[in-house]
Amino acid sequence: MLPGEAAAMALYAAKGERIPRRGEVGLDSNRIEEFETSGYVMSGNRNKKMNAVRLRKENQVISAEEKRAILNLQKEERMKKEGAIISQVRASFSGTGMILIV
Repeated sequence: MLPGEAAAMALYAAKGERIPRRGEVGLDSNRIEEFETSGYVMSGNRNKKMNAVRLRKENQVISAEEKRAILNLQKEERMKKEGAIISQVRASFSGTGMILIV
């Protein structure tokens, strides 16, 4: 992918819109679908390989977003777990009169 391509594709995927292919740039997804339903053959519909590439790129963008969300969730869970452990250690040392430096 070229620089900026992934971000642009992510915007289309987030909106649930079709990603424009070469020759369709400047048209929005609804306009492209209107042309296709009226019988025009748009650039990506000519061969199955282009459609496969488009789907693979869309899935890459979506999987990257899912991966980022999972990593954020794991980080939050780890922080909660560490906080609970630290509070348990502090509670156990609070009754002994010892000073705990964390």
